Amino acid sequence: RSTSFVIIFGGIVRCCLKCGDREYRQTTYDQVYDYALDLRNFQKESHNKLLVPIMISTKAPRYQNRLVEKERIIEPIRCNGNNIGIAIKYIADKYSEEKFDSIRGITPSFNERLGVLAP
Repeated sequence: RSTSFVIIFGGIVRCCLKCGDREYRQTTYDQVYDYALDLRNFQKESHNKLLVPIMISTKAPRYQNRLVEKERIIEPIRCNGNNIGIAIKYIADKYSEEKFDSIRGITPSFNERLGVLAP
């Protein structure tokens, strides 16, 4: 089973959750990275934001990630069901991004693209 969600901390973290997966699939890597590229290229509101694609394979072994940033996009991070919180905290602590209001300051189409629901 697969689902996606977004966390906003000043940067935009797009997570793709693969419940039960025991490996990090190249197709998932490509999916989350392509999504970050789409946001960067087609949504002006994301042009100056840090984009962090994360793939979560809940049953996969721990992976030793390296943070590689190119043009404000971090190469996809691989996490499992046990270390996703640690990874997000590490990224949020490492990058001090300017906060932004994802609900009020961004167009409805951008919120829809991210999957953000207005209150």
